[in-house]
Amino acid sequence: SAESMSAEEGGDYVCVFTVGDVTVSSTTEVIVRTISISQSGVLYVLDDTWSVSVTVGSEDPPSYYYIYVGEDRKYPTVDIEETSSTETVYTFSRTYSSRRDAGSDDGVYSFVAFFDDGQSLTSETVEIIARRAYTTETRELQLLVSESDTVSFTRSCEYTGVEQPESVDWYLGDTAVEYDDTHEEQRTSRTLSSTISDYLEVTSNLVITSASWTDGGVYSCKFIFSDDQNVEAYVPETTIAESSGVTGCQTIFDGSLVITCTYNTNANISAIEWYNWRTELEDGFETTDFADNTIQSVLTLTDATNSDNGRYYCQAVLDDGETVRSQMDVKFATLTIYTTSDPPYYGGSSVIIRCQSTGSFASTTILRNGEDTGESSRYTFTIDDSTEGNYSCTGYATNTCGNTETTALNSYGNASSIEIAMEIPDVITHPEDVTASAGDSVTLTCVVPYISGASAGIKWYKDNDMDDQLWGRTSYDNDEETLTSILRRNSLSFEDVGDYKCVCDYGSVSIESNSATLAIVDYQTSPEDTDGLLGGSAALTCVFAGTEEVTLTVQNSGDGDVSNAAVEMTYETLVTGVFSTGVITFTGLTTDNAEGSYYCQIDGTTLNSEEASINIISITEQPEDSWAVVGNTAAFTVRTDRFPWEEYTVTWQKYENDAWADVEDGDKYRITSVSAGQEWYTYINIREVESDEATVWRMTLTFPDLGESLVSDSASLQFAGVTTVELNSDDYFVGSTFTLTCTVTTSSMPNSVKILMGGRVQRTWDYTATLEDNVATLVTTQTIRSDYSGKEIGCRVNVNRENIEATTTFFDTFQNCRDWTKANSEITETEIMEDGIATGKDATIVCVGDNVYASDDTSMTVTCSYSTGNWDGTLSDCYYVEPPSRVLTAYILYSGYSYCTTDGQSLVVTGITNSDDSQCGWRGSVIDIACHADDACDFLADESICDYVTNYKIPGVAGLKTGMLITGVFNYTGEIGVLGSDSFTTYKAYSDDIGTASSRVTGSFFNCVDSRRKRSLNTYYGENEQDVNKRQARSVDTYGQNFNDDGLVNYNSNDLDEALGIHYYTFATDESSSGSTKESTPTSTTITTVQSTTVSTTPSEKPSTEYVTPTDKSSTEDSIDTTKYPTTEQISTTEQIVTTEKIYTTEQSTTESTSTSYSSVVEDIFKETDTDIDEDNQRPEDVPEFNHPNAYEPRYEPEGLQLNAFLLLALTGIMTLLAVIIIVKLAKYVRNRLRADVSDKKSLKQNEFVSYS
Repeated sequence: SAESMSAEEGGDYVCVFTVGDVTVSSTTEVIVRTISISQSGVLYVLDDTWSVSVTVGSEDPPSYYYIYVGEDRKYPTVDIEETSSTETVYTFSRTYSSRRDAGSDDGVYSFVAFFDDGQSLTSETVEIIARRAYTTETRELQLLVSESDTVSFTRSCEYTGVEQPESVDWYLGDTAVEYDDTHEEQRTSRTLSSTISDYLEVTSNLVITSASWTDGGVYSCKFIFSDDQNVEAYVPETTIAESSGVTGCQTIFDGSLVITCTYNTNANISAIEWYNWRTELEDGFETTDFADNTIQSVLTLTDATNSDNGRYYCQAVLDDGETVRSQMDVKFATLTIYTTSDPPYYGGSSVIIRCQSTGSFASTTILRNGEDTGESSRYTFTIDDSTEGNYSCTGYATNTCGNTETTALNSYGNASSIEIAMEIPDVITHPEDVTASAGDSVTLTCVVPYISGASAGIKWYKDNDMDDQLWGRTSYDNDEETLTSILRRNSLSFEDVGDYKCVCDYGSVSIESNSATLAIVDYQTSPEDTDGLLGGSAALTCVFAGTEEVTLTVQNSGDGDVSNAAVEMTYETLVTGVFSTGVITFTGLTTDNAEGSYYCQIDGTTLNSEEASINIISITEQPEDSWAVVGNTAAFTVRTDRFPWEEYTVTWQKYENDAWADVEDGDKYRITSVSAGQEWYTYINIREVESDEATVWRMTLTFPDLGESLVSDSASLQFAGVTTVELNSDDYFVGSTFTLTCTVTTSSMPNSVKILMGGRVQRTWDYTATLEDNVATLVTTQTIRSDYSGKEIGCRVNVNRENIEATTTFFDTFQNCRDWTKANSEITETEIMEDGIATGKDATIVCVGDNVYASDDTSMTVTCSYSTGNWDGTLSDCYYVEPPSRVLTAYILYSGYSYCTTDGQSLVVTGITNSDDSQCGWRGSVIDIACHADDACDFLADESICDYVTNYKIPGVAGLKTGMLITGVFNYTGEIGVLGSDSFTTYKAYSDDIGTASSRVTGSFFNCVDSRRKRSLNTYYGENEQDVNKRQARSVDTYGQNFNDDGLVNYNSNDLDEALGIHYYTFATDESSSGSTKESTPTSTTITTVQSTTVSTTPSEKPSTEYVTPTDKSSTEDSIDTTKYPTTEQISTTEQIVTTEKIYTTEQSTTESTSTSYSSVVEDIFKETDTDIDEDNQRPEDVPEFNHPNAYEPRYEPEGLQLNAFLLLALTGIMTLLAVIIIVKLAKYVRNRLRADVSDKKSLKQNEFVSYS
């Protein structure tokens, strides 16, 4: 015995027994196979690579292997290395990178090796938990921050793995980053999938806003897990230099500049360099040493000009040669103000203000009293009230960061403004009053002083109307230094009457004279054409200027009506004369007042005024009824003659609540008035008309100056597009008809009509359209289809240029349910009612007749919904079942054998199979008929037959077979009830078992027949009937056989055994009594397979070898698909060929077999030969008891027969060797057969019920 063995220790082990002069050896070939794994349990992978090796020890390498992840078989790349003749190493490795993520291979791995003999080895499992932290950032980060520019940056790293990290910690160097308002960790996660597992990809970003120099350094991220198997990644270094003092830009107006540059950083600064653009400054600055993370440099410039303009850089040089720089844009400029003449400044004289700049200015502005003059660098003006004041100049010097405002100094540099004051002259001679008759001519004179340098001009104005200039003739008197202007008025008329004055302009400065009056005697005012509203009033006015009061009357030159006119006189005495004013008022204007012309006449004279006419204004077009769709716009229009009054009010009114109400112009009511040609019109648009809008409207046109109005007739608002949709049908079943009726209000037949179903226009549907009482009606009749259910159906019409659409939901359609027709049954259908509507029906089946049974008791009632037309199941069938037969028949086919070609052979074969103790018989262990074993069946030996068949189909076995077919018949003795009863179920189970046994036993006949019986069978191979008779005559003496009257063999095996002097020792392998392996976690597993063989005294003969499969199901059945690759254990079970001994050992524990090897039995036999046996062939009392728990009691024979036992053992060894060879080949053959037969077995099980019926 050995606690553990290696593959090299396998081989033949020989045990030699010596009994007197006889030597018997027993050779056992031990095949040792081992398997070990380099890592078991849980393997945390925190690096980029990992590998696991499995070492298999065996003289013959595995024929193939599988790698399992959980229960799934995977096919990764495996490196295979044969380290020795008996050892093979299988290495599976992974490297994680951007192409393969950690976690994508996580799982529980196991390795299974398979050998040609059907054996397999399974390694321990290793659970891979891979985690990887990394960063995709490859470049170092250099940042410059300043007082004005805040900088934010992000450092990121990633993690892949199956488990979600509990947290992510960021470190700056060795110090953990504390998260706050400016330091925030942002995390995203997503789930990815691989062929092996789902895993996570987590990205962690450290976001730093408003960075400072203390945020510089090397950052790392650590992903934290509860099992402390954390992973960490480092990102490239971050260098931050924080600058102050040099930022933005400066504009210098006095030529002096001082810039102080300060750097704070976590890196060392070796020097500070100054640049103006690309030119490095050699001097003008002083720099401190770098200490306490700080360095400072001061640049100073004096008396600088705009040639010193530029961008100044303060550049810090780091130890590694890298640089960071801050910058400031500097510009130098000046601004000066002056005037071209010195004070004092006289009104009317010209002055120039200049604003001069050096440097770059975006703009300059000349100001008067702080107000922009509109001029930038030169302002020329004449001195007057509007130009005198305080003048200054401001400018905006340009720079990159903006403009800088400054105020100019004067040319002396001691003041920032110039004061301008003005003096004004007086009129020398004013014009005088004058009176004249109409048609006469008069002159008016004005004299003003002349001012040197001033551009003077004299103008005349009447009645202080400064918009109406009158020009006289102006002359210059050089001696007097005066200007004289004479205004002449010829052919005087009342238009010339009024007050006159002269105005002299000296540039923008003006002086004016006193007023002089001009008077005339005549009709000052004649009546003028006027307008009046129909039904309103109108007035004509006449004014006569004279020396006394007069009375005026109204006259008409044609057929005009003067009966509705009245004259009212008023009088006024002025400097220019007496003014008699007559106002003629017409009331209740009619169209007759528009006839002829009206004029004034002084009562009692023929002195007439000029004529005038009255134009009557009336509504020329009244509003008409308006049709509109709800939600669209309605409109009313009113037209009138064009009128002269500019002031008027248009009011549209609606009639509601028994009163007229004004509407306001706005978004809802849009009112528009237009004068076009000889007419005026107004219209109102009522936008987004609502269904409750007022339906009666009118317009009122009011003239405030007249105090009168025009009122239109009223008009109605008619609602178009008011729709209805009605859907009617006698029922809701597909194939029935429905009628769709749509109505819409409209003033005329719609010019476009469309029928809609499910949002689509049905162009093939016919319809009828009628119009009556402003209602259009559309009707269509169509056939119900199943796809209409729940869709929107309706009409779309075009009314008032608007598409009006109205729809309704189509009712849920019904599908007709198919009718049921079943034999041997009665079917009743009942409708299902919901709210008075039939929504489906139930169908119930009842089986009618004797021996008629339902195929499915759960499907006696099914339901159909009209919404789908489908039954929710299938009604059970009603089958007529023939009463079952008590005769049950089983078959054995030994393919390839033809021992039943003659009657003699058939007698021998049936004699063997009919024997009570036959290993191949109907009542033996090979067929294992359940009902016979349970005493529920009687075996009918007389009906057992043997035939040689060709092209025979075995149920459940693929292909046609040729061989020896043996038929066995049993009579069922139990009760058989009705279908479904317990007794029927029992009967059917026995019947099915016989069918299963028949399809299962198809092996070789010799595998279950010992050599003696095989010889007896071969003796009669090919014999004729005469040979049969001869064999029957000598069978009793030779073989101890007897034949019954029917010619069947009564086979007495015990008699034959004793005649030959052979001892039989039968051992049963009881797997349940074998010890169980203790729980352990071995590093390697050793499987030792032992087959004992007894050989004769010739030790040079090659012992036979047999391989068996361990009973430890966990190592094989959980890993191998036995339906595809049957194990030797399955083959043994199917063929009932051999019984073998199994031993399992591990490093920590050993399973001891409770069975007894053949060699141990032989040893007991030899011990027994040394003991005397009494004459009655009884065992002496001093012989030790044979107590093997799984062995039958051996029979003791006389000592003279022991040699025969040894010969028999030798013969058995040779037969065992042949059997092993056959088993190996047969195992491969059966494995291939079982693969092909899986589908046939399934088909057989599905047809069991039908076959029975």
